[in-house]
Amino acid sequence: MKPVKFLYLTAGIITLIAVFLPVSSNAMTITISRLKQLSAKGNLFAEELLGEVYYFGKGVRQDYSKAIYWWKKSAEQGNITAEYNLGEAYYSGHGVPRNYSEAVYWYKKSGNADAETDLGRAYATGRGVHQDYAKAAYWWRKASAQGNNTAQYDLGMLYLFGKGVPSNPTVALYWFEKSAREGNVHAENKVRLIFNVIKNSAEKGNANSETDIGIFYDNGIGVPQNYSKAAYWYKKAAAQGYDEAEFNLGNYYLRGKGVPQDYAKAAYWWRKAAAQGNVSAKHNLEILESRNK
Repeated sequence: MKPVKFLYLTAGIITLIAVFLPVSSNAMTITISRLKQLSAKGNLFAEELLGEVYYFGKGVRQDYSKAIYWWKKSAEQGNITAEYNLGEAYYSGHGVPRNYSEAVYWYKKSGNADAETDLGRAYATGRGVHQDYAKAAYWWRKASAQGNNTAQYDLGMLYLFGKGVPSNPTVALYWFEKSAREGNVHAENKVRLIFNVIKNSAEKGNANSETDIGIFYDNGIGVPQNYSKAAYWYKKAAAQGYDEAEFNLGNYYLRGKGVPQDYAKAAYWWRKAAAQGNVSAKHNLEILESRNK
């Protein structure tokens, strides 16, 4: 649980800053006293923050029961942070008996990125709900869209092992890369591992892996973005008749990305991909040919 460092309470009445940063004992006492006054008047933000004061024992004796009391008061008024904190309390068993079902209830009410991440964890482990990797992926995808690096990493793991989603190392690497950019060290290790495994396969002539390496360079996944290197790997895979690489190479020639712009070569590679049933290549080819009429 992340302690709140500042909150703005009641339109201009008070701004409580750095409750969890070093302050003098007198200042802390005054701040907590004001928090209690506001909480007694039903201020939902003060109630939530007072709960954190008791939970972490900052300026008061640590008291999980009082933390739960004030979080429930705040949650009853719809404070999503208090709702999430209650979920965490029930999950860990601090201040209340451990109850995974109750934790899931509060996570769903909260709906913030941390709550969505923990909902994914609940479905992945079967704690408080029936185990369901597809639902875990659903919640981790929602949290990932909000930049939660833990959810991004966990979603990558699902794609790596094909749990609840199709196994896809390329998509796994995509999520590990996003998580690593948010500072997740475990994700950084996974990025290096997966990239090296796929590159090793590509260097042995695997057309699927060659295409994947091209996609990595194309999008800057696991490596710095480099269109010339992407084109190099697309060409190697396309030479083996891999339709996705043929399609991507056609796009490169159309836009002049990593290769000189050449509409004839774009059409050539799309035509080869379309002959294998690549619908996107067929669509692009029809558009290009209609413009040349």
